[in-house]
Amino acid sequence: MANNVGNRQIYIHKDIIAPSITINSPISYQLFSAIPPTYNLSIDSLYTNIWYNFDDGINYTASISGYGSIDRSVWENLDDGTVKLTFYAKDDLNNVGNSSINIIRDSTSIVITIIEPEENDIYDENPPKYNLTIIGDDMNTAYYIINGTQINFLSLNGTINNELWESLEDGNVTINFYIRDKAGNLGSENVLIYKDTTFPVFSIIKPKNNSSKK
Repeated sequence: MANNVGNRQIYIHKDIIAPSITINSPISYQLFSAIPPTYNLSIDSLYTNIWYNFDDGINYTASISGYGSIDRSVWENLDDGTVKLTFYAKDDLNNVGNSSINIIRDSTSIVITIIEPEENDIYDENPPKYNLTIIGDDMNTAYYIINGTQINFLSLNGTINNELWESLEDGNVTINFYIRDKAGNLGSENVLIYKDTTFPVFSIIKPKNNSSKK
């Protein structure tokens, strides 16, 4: 009886290593307004698809390139505050890697109240002072616009730029105040005042010039 034995070798590759994801942007605890954030990912191995979710909720497809923007409708449905953003990548063997960061959604604009000047106040050649209060404590940039000219300011109390005021003609003047917060939300408020630098003209009816009473 023959004991012939045949054999054949094959080689297989075992891969249980999931793709590793680096989130280049956004950065941890970055502030965002109502505008959806963009993302930039680096993935160290081949992958077939990418997705993301917020707070371990519903999954949404991400751009296969690793560069893109969060879906606007998804972002708009989130409440303001800190949210966990997690990205996932899967390779051909269904190994799944993920990476998470916390970011902050702040879609509420600063509310501006103009204490001074008051509506319809009248001012002469001296520029008016302004006094503002705001709801919101993260003011980033602030400016006002008069007749198309923008002037930046740092304090909620100040005086309208003298050169700008001098350049304005007498009449109605609208001052538009704008304050942007650190998330990028822009609040605005305006006030209408009146500039009057013309001295009153009057005539003396009586007595007449050089007249004498008899």
